[in-house]
Formats: sequence, structure tokens, C-alpha cells
Amino acid sequence: MKKNLTLILLAIVFGALPANAEHAHQKASPKQGIQYSADENLQSYMNTISETANALDIKSSDKKKTEGAGKKITETVDRIFETCKLAPDADAALHPILGEILEGANLLKKGKSSLGNEKIQHGLMKFKKLFKPAPAS
Repeated sequence: MKKNLTLILLAIVFGALPANAEHAHQKASPKQGIQYSADENLQSYMNTISETANALDIKSSDKKKTEGAGKKITETVDRIFETCKLAPDADAALHPILGEILEGANLLKKGKSSLGNEKIQHGLMKFKKLFKPAPAS
């Protein structure tokens, strides 16, 4: 079930679904020069992804740890999609970032730690550029 959800989400992110299969925010597009606010939930999930990726030793040949990290990151992205409550333009800005992170996670699950981590880190950098952290409560 989770694998199917991930595949559907990738299809949404990369536009591989038929035209009549609309995502709720499909018509929105990110605005140039805007920094969006990440709510606490989103920020927490992105921190989990960052901590998981940063804990990887990309020179290690421990496939089990690499695959486990890929699985954990995929599950975290799935939870982001399930709980997303962003405005349409912020949502549209977030989806390509999550798509890139999922690509990296899939590479990790295939044992490609260096390339997978590179994609994940690139996605995280984009997130930090486009989203400001949630204000402390």
C-alpha cells in the first residue's frame, strides 16, 4: 500500500497522471521570490529527513543501513503528503522538492548512498531556500 502511495505521489509530482486525474492544488504554481512558511509539522518531518540523511556514511558499504535510511525517508515523505495543509502556491513549491527527495530515497533503497544522499541534500537545500521555519510556539 505504501509503495503504491509513493508511486502515485511521484506520478503527481512529475505529471505522469492523466489530465483528468487532478491533484487538489494542481492549478497553483509557486511564486518567484517568495519564501513560504513551513508549519511545525512540515518542519519536523523535514528535520527528520535531514537527520536521517546526515547520519548516513556515504562511503560505507553497509547496504542494510543505506536501504533502511531510504525506507525511513520515503515513509516520512509519505506522511508529509498525507498531512499537508499548505496554501496552494506553497504546496506547488513543495512538491518538486519532495519529488527530488523521493528520488534520492529510492536510490538509497537500491544501495546507491552517495548519489541518493546528493539528491536528498539538494532537495533539502531547496526547501531551506523556499521555506522559512515555523515560528516557535
